[in-house]
Amino acid sequence: MTFYALWSEYKTIRLFNEKGELNTFEIYENESFTLPLLNDITGYKFFGWYDNDSYNGNSYSVINFAESNTDFYAKWGLIDYNISFISNSNEQINSITYTIEDECTLPNAKKDNYVFNGWCFKEDLSDEPINKIEKGSTENIMLYAKFTPENKTIVLNPNGGEIANDKVDVLYDDNYVLPIPELDGYLFAGWYYNDTKLTDDEGKSLLSYTYDNKSIEAIAKY
Repeated sequence: MTFYALWSEYKTIRLFNEKGELNTFEIYENESFTLPLLNDITGYKFFGWYDNDSYNGNSYSVINFAESNTDFYAKWGLIDYNISFISNSNEQINSITYTIEDECTLPNAKKDNYVFNGWCFKEDLSDEPINKIEKGSTENIMLYAKFTPENKTIVLNPNGGEIANDKVDVLYDDNYVLPIPELDGYLFAGWYYNDTKLTDDEGKSLLSYTYDNKSIEAIAKY
């Protein structure tokens, strides 16, 4: 009985990822090999195998023996994450995108007569407001604008009476108490802004402060 050696040509295929050589395998004549699908890395999506480390040309999913290249490189791309905004005002703020590699500065929101404090993750605004998303974050986010009322000033005109302070700071859309002036022979009736009565005869506001003006002048009436 005579035995003959059978030889088959093969190639060594090398696979590389971002950390260097990942794996090697041999492919023989008339064979093909399906390249593995790699799991996504946090913040990055696997886009396929390329025969050059510049990722030019088409990606490969199956390798045939006839392929001239023997080195293949895994390509990942950045995943875009979405940030949506609830402005809690009449202003519409468009959503933006960011990636794991971005430190994302957030836009400011506006609301008349209020100061913008930042963005909260919780709808009830109970968490600490932020103004940026830190680099390394990897999630879709919904943010809620947090505001505090502006400080307003009521300038007091005692109209002939005497008063210790001639102005009082109040908060927008909040109730307040103004001091009572003294004028001999007269009883204080309240503070007025133009023809609108602001307070009762004890200086307590009848309505919350809702004027857009940074300051108004209140006149005492007796």
